[in-house]
Amino acid sequence: MIYDRGDIFSVRTESRKPGFRQYIGQKHIILAILVVLSIVLGLALTLFREKFQYVLILAVPAAIVGIIIMRNPFIGISFFYIYEFARPDNFFPSLRPLRIAIIIQVVTLLAWIFQLIIHKKSVRWDKFNWAYLFFVGVMAAGVMNAEIYGYALDYTQEMFSAFVIFTIAINVTDSFRRIRTLVNILLLIHLYFAIKGVITGGFVGGSLMGDENDFALALNVMIPFAFFFFLNARSRIAKTFYFILLIAFLLGVISSMSRGGWLGLVVVVIYCMIKSKQKLRSFAIVVLLGLIAILFAPQQYWDEVESIKNTGEGTAQIRKDYWMAAVRMYIDNPIVGVGAANGGFRMPEYYEGRLETATQWGRTFHGTLPQVLAELGTLGMGAYLLMVFFAFKYMVWVGRRCPETGDEYPSSLANSIMGAMLGYFATSAFLSTAYYPQLWTLYTLAICLTFVCRERMSATTDVKDTSRIAE
Repeated sequence: MIYDRGDIFSVRTESRKPGFRQYIGQKHIILAILVVLSIVLGLALTLFREKFQYVLILAVPAAIVGIIIMRNPFIGISFFYIYEFARPDNFFPSLRPLRIAIIIQVVTLLAWIFQLIIHKKSVRWDKFNWAYLFFVGVMAAGVMNAEIYGYALDYTQEMFSAFVIFTIAINVTDSFRRIRTLVNILLLIHLYFAIKGVITGGFVGGSLMGDENDFALALNVMIPFAFFFFLNARSRIAKTFYFILLIAFLLGVISSMSRGGWLGLVVVVIYCMIKSKQKLRSFAIVVLLGLIAILFAPQQYWDEVESIKNTGEGTAQIRKDYWMAAVRMYIDNPIVGVGAANGGFRMPEYYEGRLETATQWGRTFHGTLPQVLAELGTLGMGAYLLMVFFAFKYMVWVGRRCPETGDEYPSSLANSIMGAMLGYFATSAFLSTAYYPQLWTLYTLAICLTFVCRERMSATTDVKDTSRIAE
């Protein structure tokens, strides 16, 4: 019924039967099409080879991730470090043919270039970049001097890719929040491997931490971050999380049964004690960690640690023989060395020791500095040491000056990076790790932090100058 100016008129409504559109809308039709399409594609997959099956399955997720990275290159940097340290293709071999790491790098590079063009930004560049690029150039020059140039070329290409990611990272990681994100990614990945190592007795598998010494090295690099972040955490949840990390990393190093890991652990703990502003709390933490080590470390571990003193016996003397072989390689190839990753192939020519010379093909130097000296010569060693100098110099500056901005996080992170580098060098004293990603990742964090602090200091200075002018 309807009302019109007080009069009542009866309206006859016709009853209609429900139509097709009332039950099935556009969304239902699209869903049905997708279901049919999925069934057809699923049946079609059986006609392709296994490699192409994975490509088709991952095409849509990869496209979505690619779009996200194109919108924000920092997401690409995050994915790169997840893939670099987690290395899922070691546990899922079917991922290897997809070259996911290369795809991430290429898409991230394109996204960064696109952002530079659109926003007309200048590229962040530092003296450290020149030293890094020169190091890669020395590796490239060494390819011509390499006995097996394919290995030297592969390692040079990988190091150049790392340099490209480094350059992108220091440009897009432009805030403390983003630096914290990268650090937390690394901490979570290493927490997983630490727990796995404790459960499996130090064996975690994979190409990055497959060896127990490499496993201990990776954890020693992370311990300073957990230590200083625990001291400076404000919430109970954060403190609990970082303390769990500390315990997990400690037990992981113990489970590795690595003597070099023990040496690196001692260096890291002493450094953290010295650099901490909260001496009593730091001492209490170290005592607690020591008690945990005493309770959980087996006697076999302490026997292994005690054997470090036997410098004239067993593996210690053999290690010295390898170091002397590195020196002889350097004397014969003083400028650019024998080529990246070629030292082991030249070992039978230069080894002099108690072992049979014919059995020394492919052996490592058991030391990072001897490796750099032999494989990259004077130029490579010079660039390597120059990068170490720049990194420590910048972190000391950050620790002293950046707290003036009123934020303690930069100082804490700078101390963590320096402690991580010391732990790396101490642990790698008996390992050949010149091209491992840990040190180069620490360099990335160090230069990112330096640029952010420079900008923060500059902004603070501008505000002060403006206030003075206003007065």
